[in-house]
Amino acid sequence: MARSVWEWVPGLRTRFVLLVSGLFLVLTAVMIVVVSYLDLRDEENRIVEHVRSVGATVSRLAVPHLVNHHYLILEQELQSIAGSGIVDVAQVYDPGREITVDSDPATSYFDDVEIDPLINEALSTSAETSRVTQTLVTMAFPVRKVDGKELLGAVLVSAPRPEAAGVIWTIWQRNAITALVLLGFCMPIAFHFGSGFLRPIKSLTRTAHSVSAGDFEAPFPVERRDEIGVLARAYRDMIARIRENLDQIHRLAFIDTVTELPNREFFRQHCLKK
Repeated sequence: MARSVWEWVPGLRTRFVLLVSGLFLVLTAVMIVVVSYLDLRDEENRIVEHVRSVGATVSRLAVPHLVNHHYLILEQELQSIAGSGIVDVAQVYDPGREITVDSDPATSYFDDVEIDPLINEALSTSAETSRVTQTLVTMAFPVRKVDGKELLGAVLVSAPRPEAAGVIWTIWQRNAITALVLLGFCMPIAFHFGSGFLRPIKSLTRTAHSVSAGDFEAPFPVERRDEIGVLARAYRDMIARIRENLDQIHRLAFIDTVTELPNREFFRQHCLKK
């Protein structure tokens, strides 16, 4: 029959430390997986909120330029926003979809560019629309006058979405370092408490060895109120019964039951040998 894994571990203290360490590692792995998933979701939500914030800012910025038809100034401002690295793409469309002001210096608002479907949806529904792919987060917003009634156009902003593998690897590195620090802190504590928990068992084991060597007066920790005390009292009672049985055997072997005097066997073993 195959031996149990614990049978290969020599001592109880080592087993206790390994058990605590194993449980800690398992819980840490579960924690890292859960935290990594939550952090990844938070990172994705952060990117979406970032794009939404930039889109709302561009929408407010575009209002006076669309009203006054200052498309060149608006184009320069969009190029400045994209050049700062806040977003990759920033575009503004008029309601007729005839004028496109974007952040690409290579194009002009006179050029005929392909209209993103999100712009059509934002203009037709007058509501925020979004699209999230493996690489990009793109959102479109309607642009209205300050009174909120007249639709002046729509804004499209796009920002790169961080690769999931890179984000997860960064999160795992951070959480793994935290787990290693906690493990290095908890291992000495587990070893210390393990030694404290097992010290009574060691004392009881030494007493049992003393009794097996013939020292029936070896003290047992019977004053304890835990399981060790129960086991110690059971050992004490067992040793007491063994001593009573040995005394009874000695009495039957060497004492005459009628006269209460040493019998012939006693004299044969003790007196004749001398």
